[in-house]
Amino acid sequence: MTLPLTGRKKPNPLIQGKTHLECSNRDKAEVLADTLETSIEPNQASKLTVEVKQEITKPETEAATIEECSSDEIRRLIKKLKNCKAPGKDEIANQAIKMFPNVAVDRLAEIFIAYLQHQRFPKAWKEARFTVFPKAGKPLRDPATYRPTSLLSGLSKLFEKVILAHLSDFASSENILATEQFGFQKEHPTNHQLLRVVDIISQGFNINKSTGLVLLDVAKAFDRGRHRGLIYKLIKLKFSSNLVNLLTSYFLHCNV
Repeated sequence: MTLPLTGRKKPNPLIQGKTHLECSNRDKAEVLADTLETSIEPNQASKLTVEVKQEITKPETEAATIEECSSDEIRRLIKKLKNCKAPGKDEIANQAIKMFPNVAVDRLAEIFIAYLQHQRFPKAWKEARFTVFPKAGKPLRDPATYRPTSLLSGLSKLFEKVILAHLSDFASSENILATEQFGFQKEHPTNHQLLRVVDIISQGFNINKSTGLVLLDVAKAFDRGRHRGLIYKLIKLKFSSNLVNLLTSYFLHCNV
């Protein structure tokens, strides 16, 4: 039985260069690369204060906390991986990771533990396959129309989840995150914040008072974040030196 083709693949649109429209894939890629390099260029951070420099370069005075992760934890995280996600440069799809036998998961846990203890994020897991998608309703010839996406290795994202679990556990145990923060915190989904805001506004209506709302949208927060400033804050908040050094390694030399 054969099925008729319902449509044809649309050709890639021309991209407006500095002086003319580009038609070859290489030239279009160069135009997009130049545009994205400008738009996501990190902020020019001010000079580090003496205190920040001292904290970042301070030698260890206490034994580092040994971070661990179990095979059971890895299995739980693997089950949560989404099948629809495209693989990174290693071409290992999430469906394949979910089919790992127990012995492979055990070895993966040992690898994760080794990286946690040696405070290094593997360079190969920081390399991404880079692609762009046009924003809906925008002119396709405008290079600023395209939104970049980095496709990381599924194993890399799995290791990131392990690191996040350690960060979250410490932040929760030390009450670092404010109870008013919703999102990126267990049992604090963003829809609860919406309910909270509606409740506050409703209470104001009941007593004939108006409620003011100030919204702040930080564009490209990850790309323009001050990594050294983040590391400094982790140090001051007493996160383990293993995690601090691991995240320092994570922020260095990311490639696409």
